[in-house]
Amino acid sequence: MISLEEGSVRGTPVPDENGSEFNAYTLTGEYGSLFAALLRWREEGPNPKKPISNDELLRMLRIHIARGVGSLSVRVKSPLDLLQLVPHEG
Repeated sequence: MISLEEGSVRGTPVPDENGSEFNAYTLTGEYGSLFAALLRWREEGPNPKKPISNDELLRMLRIHIARGVGSLSVRVKSPLDLLQLVPHEG
């Protein structure tokens, strides 16, 4: 979600993953459709002229994951830092 908040990744090259793979269900669980919809909404906007292909959407997901992990690696140095990123009412 952090990367989605930072904006679109259109035009960003896919990072070199050095042969790394992940199973989408392991990453998103039962919420895969929700993440796909959020990604599609972020990248296409509310009134898309042309829908993004599934292959392009997957490419963008890989970029968002890399960008989000990179952002977290800078912002989170302890469990408390991670907890502070979780929205809460207070």
